[in-house]
Amino acid sequence: MASLSAMLPYESAGIFEQPKQKFAFKVPRVVSDQKGKFEQDDWFKKVTRASEARYTGNRERPMEERRAKFQSDLKTNGRTELALTQNGLNLILEFDISPNGYTGRAPDVDFAKEPGMVHLTSKSIILNGVCVRWRGVFNLESLNGTGSIEFDDEMAQEEDNRLRQQMEYYNQRIRDFNDRQKYKREAD
Repeated sequence: MASLSAMLPYESAGIFEQPKQKFAFKVPRVVSDQKGKFEQDDWFKKVTRASEARYTGNRERPMEERRAKFQSDLKTNGRTELALTQNGLNLILEFDISPNGYTGRAPDVDFAKEPGMVHLTSKSIILNGVCVRWRGVFNLESLNGTGSIEFDDEMAQEEDNRLRQQMEYYNQRIRDFNDRQKYKREAD
């Protein structure tokens, strides 16, 4: 008769065995050379050119209701959905809607700059490992506009610092693991 352990389709850890350590690494949010990728990558060259943008929210609703919802979402929620028609990129963007006095810079959503238009500058987003923001102008009547994606130096620096910290943490974990393995081998 075959032993019980040979009949099991998998190996199980014994009661007194230590569980094997596993390494779980997170995928980095950004690439190491964001500025270089932004300037050299063909896809980024396409999306940095000014292109037509359209509001894509509430397409099933009448135009008057869509206009009201577009303005309401910008003013109260600080977000909108849009599509860049030239390259087929669909984005859900967020905006800082706090008054100008709190941020110390121009507002992200500006209805007063030009009548019948709204000037938008999105919060930073990460596209293909690069920190960018979308800047453009929308016509409040037709819900069409133009805009482009631009590199966000400030956020890129913050994300680069996070990447360095993450890599240092992983390198330290690997060193600790190797040291434990070395001591374990020496003890045996």
